[in-house]
Amino acid sequence: MNRKGIFSALLAIAAVALVAAAIIVSTTSTANVSSADFSKQVLELKSEWNNARYLLDKTTSRALAGSVDAGCNFTLSASAINNSFLITKNSSFGDNCTYTSPTASGTTDITVSTKLKCTKSLSGFSASFEKDVTFKKRVDASSASGSCKITITDLQSGVIEIPQNP
Repeated sequence: MNRKGIFSALLAIAAVALVAAAIIVSTTSTANVSSADFSKQVLELKSEWNNARYLLDKTTSRALAGSVDAGCNFTLSASAINNSFLITKNSSFGDNCTYTSPTASGTTDITVSTKLKCTKSLSGFSASFEKDVTFKKRVDASSASGSCKITITDLQSGVIEIPQNP
């Protein structure tokens, strides 16, 4: 083989190696972008789920306060809580998140449970986050000097969420 043939062969091998390297770098960059997009999507999804959970927590407190009648009597109603959840879902967190019908139990220390699921789609893949959530509240309704005082305390944090005099 002459020197021109060896030089041409080496040049061809170098060109093939250069093209292969460019393909590998391009594929790796695409994979990294997809991985970065997926990571961002998962973080946004978790943030949406946390926001929806917070809204349902506050909705639970408002629904419990609304379950005290004019005579200052508290009546636990899972359907009233569910109706409040539905209003919050439709007005605040839309179609990405859903919940199961809540269950409620207790007399003054109330436990409300549901399963909250959020799903997000982006560029051909989707992610979802689903978890059981429980809200524990204390309802105090007392009548003093002709007015009803309603206090809702979050038993998980100890925070008084609703001091209210209707």
